[in-house]
Amino acid sequence: MILSKEIHNKIYLIGLFLLAASMPLSVFMMSVSQIILLLNWILELNFKEKFKILFSRKSLLIFSSIFLVHIVWLINTTDFQYAYNDLRVKLPILVLPIIIGTSNTLNYKQIKNIFLAFSAAILLGTLISIYKYMGFGDSAISDVRQMSSFISHIRFSLMINLAIFALLYYSFKEDKLIFRIILILVSIWFLAFLFILQSFTGLIIFLVIGFIYAIYTFLKSKNMVLKVSFITALLLIVIYSAYYVMSIVSDFYDVEELKFSQLDIKTPNGNYYNHDTLNLSIENGNYIYVYVCHKELEDEWAKRINVGIDRLDAKGQIIRYTLIRYLSSLGLRKDAEGVRQLKNIDVNAVLNGVTNFKFPKVSIEKKIYEFVWEFDNILKDQNPNGKSTAQRIEYIKAGYDLVKRNLYFGVGTGDVQTDFNSYYEKSNSKLNQDKWLRAHNQLLTFIITFGIIGFLIIIFGFIYPIINEKSYKILLFNIFLIISLLSFLNEDTLETQAGITFFVFFYTIFVFGFQNPKQLDSI
Repeated sequence: MILSKEIHNKIYLIGLFLLAASMPLSVFMMSVSQIILLLNWILELNFKEKFKILFSRKSLLIFSSIFLVHIVWLINTTDFQYAYNDLRVKLPILVLPIIIGTSNTLNYKQIKNIFLAFSAAILLGTLISIYKYMGFGDSAISDVRQMSSFISHIRFSLMINLAIFALLYYSFKEDKLIFRIILILVSIWFLAFLFILQSFTGLIIFLVIGFIYAIYTFLKSKNMVLKVSFITALLLIVIYSAYYVMSIVSDFYDVEELKFSQLDIKTPNGNYYNHDTLNLSIENGNYIYVYVCHKELEDEWAKRINVGIDRLDAKGQIIRYTLIRYLSSLGLRKDAEGVRQLKNIDVNAVLNGVTNFKFPKVSIEKKIYEFVWEFDNILKDQNPNGKSTAQRIEYIKAGYDLVKRNLYFGVGTGDVQTDFNSYYEKSNSKLNQDKWLRAHNQLLTFIITFGIIGFLIIIFGFIYPIINEKSYKILLFNIFLIISLLSFLNEDTLETQAGITFFVFFYTIFVFGFQNPKQLDSI
């Protein structure tokens, strides 16, 4: 041991706090903090005791075998550059369990402080994001997803969800009223930020966990008044939510009556309209591609602003088509008269990539509307590019095709993107080449990569330690696990450094951070 046991333990705790705080804020510091933990672990020496712990805890070895699967599946890999990068990203699967599982166990207070450091970093991240969103940063924010400066907005939303429930959990256990109030207020702010961020994944996860936790509390309660109140409140929430969503859907499909055979042929200025009666896409109940006069759109737009109509808006969309959708949302014809009726605020909205006059601001209604609009276009077999839901369906279709052709052993650690590219090319996919992405489903990605055999090994590696170490008794761990599993259905969560570090860190803290089962019940 290079330093005293006490100093090594302090460095270990500092490394954990630093890693927890760096996850929402800095990919670089994630790596630095793990290097600190590893160096401290090595300099502690005492390898005989550490390896004794390692080989006596089957759970540690089984979980670490997940990384071994990635190495073994290099056998059927052709793209080794991609494979080596994937192994580098997945290193936390090997490193963190061994370090945490063979180091001093953590007590309740230390776990709590790790969560507070994590939540404080998230709070700082949300404040920086709001600062940028309000226009005080170096560059303008045209898409709320750009608010998350340090990591993907989806990964950020996962972390926010865990912080919300962790703060609420600790607020109930806090004795000091002022501290309890602070924890609750911060968790409320985090929830509000999820709405501002418009992370559909984050909001769905919050609602699902909130619902499950409410049911759990309801079942445990023996107070009949509380149970009746809960059922009533739950029914009202469900009924209102259903009504709210259905009203948006109903408004969307309240389509204007048009007799295509009687459409006006010319604009008031005498130019010919283009009526695409095969494309029945709608915006606020108005057909988008009827009453379009491209010549007048170009001329009148040029009079309004010195930005070419075929340049890209702030969201990377061609202004011409953003303008056409925006005019349709107002119920205006896509001609000179329609453009003249736009106010300056409308012109700026179009430049910022806003396609519907109703939604220039942040709102959950906008998110639901966008989902309905995309789903409607999927049903009409329209171009999937630029439409999140439609693109994901294309990714899933590609993923299932790869699974069928590589069912037992997968495509190998490094060939996932290569095989996806090959599928898109051979199938003449409607997706633009810059949209040729992977499955956006972690479970499907594992099957594609390692086949059924490797997938089952990995799932066993995740599940066995939870059962063997009795981690399922920890409420916060169950919440974390639900967050992770739900994200797996919609994202390749474990394929990025932020995602894999988030998952492995908290999994390891809960599953391997305690050796005494009695401590598990106290968290």
